[in-house]
Amino acid sequence: MKRIFIAINLPEDIKSVLADFQDNLRSEFGSRAVKWVDSENLHITLAFLGSMRPEKADEMIEKFSNFQFSSFSIKLSKVEYFPSRRKAKLIWVRGSSDKLLELKDDLDLFLEKSKIINYEKDSDFITHVTLGRTRSFDYNKIPLEEIPLLEDSFDLEFEVESLEIMESKLKKAGPEYITLKSYKNKK
Repeated sequence: MKRIFIAINLPEDIKSVLADFQDNLRSEFGSRAVKWVDSENLHITLAFLGSMRPEKADEMIEKFSNFQFSSFSIKLSKVEYFPSRRKAKLIWVRGSSDKLLELKDDLDLFLEKSKIINYEKDSDFITHVTLGRTRSFDYNKIPLEEIPLLEDSFDLEFEVESLEIMESKLKKAGPEYITLKSYKNKK
């Protein structure tokens, strides 16, 4: 079985800026409270397709070549805890793009109609790049006043010119993401 998702990979210069920020936060949290996402794995997930047999993944890769989209830009701005500072599961950078929301709607419709998988759209989609996942046991031991406020913001913008179908291989050291196929804009 393959764990498959559709994503936007970030340009290397954006990954570098976010990796530097992660390094600064890492020192504030110590080594155990947060599992930081490796910089090469930073991305925006558009749709998680779940586990599927290799032949179904191949069918999705083939079918997705018919999906059309135009290039657009995304702005990354505010660093946040999700869902809240005290009960954080994730530390992320929020993104914004009206065109991305239109793309997400088109993608959801395409996946629903594809009939390759039983796809249910995520009605709570929020554009974000996950920087780290809290380790709840250790994170919950930190007194609230010692949890950084995350008042940082970015003014990062990049052009999206491709979408990727990716596989997530879960490993002891953390997930490994492999690009199975990259699709350039067609409009």
